[in-house]
Amino acid sequence: MLKGLNKISNVVNEACKAVCAVMMAYLAIVCTLQVIFRRFLNNSLTWSEETMRYVFVWMILLATAVTVKEGSGAAIDLLKKRLKSEKQIALQETIIFILTGVTAAILTKYGITYAASASGLTSTAVHLPMSLVYGAIPVGSILTLLHCVDGAATGIAKLCGKAGA
Repeated sequence: MLKGLNKISNVVNEACKAVCAVMMAYLAIVCTLQVIFRRFLNNSLTWSEETMRYVFVWMILLATAVTVKEGSGAAIDLLKKRLKSEKQIALQETIIFILTGVTAAILTKYGITYAASASGLTSTAVHLPMSLVYGAIPVGSILTLLHCVDGAATGIAKLCGKAGA
């Protein structure tokens, strides 16, 4: 079961990275177009700022899940440097995954409520459903939670001395 969970987590992580790359390309292209239109054609694109803002929000929340999976977030590793054994390090990492997972679960719960409360609202310029925009919160949180469950399960397996963890 642990390997299956890890495989799902890895596939989701790669998908998130690909989507984030596409979103980053979109942001670069649209931002460049906006500058060209505003500076040289003296005509601002009415939709660009709003769509870039919403794409950026989605990208940040998906990238948060990637950061949790890859352990590449900012961290204070003062304690980790003092830990002597692999089990102590695994315990610390497991606790961090559990605490992050609890936070992600809370964000998921309230994110779903928040997205649902925006039902019927649309954005000003491009008339996107705001529930789609606010849906980034529960989606990003669920993906983060998936990676936290995978990381905590792997850490617990290491603590129990299971091979392949």
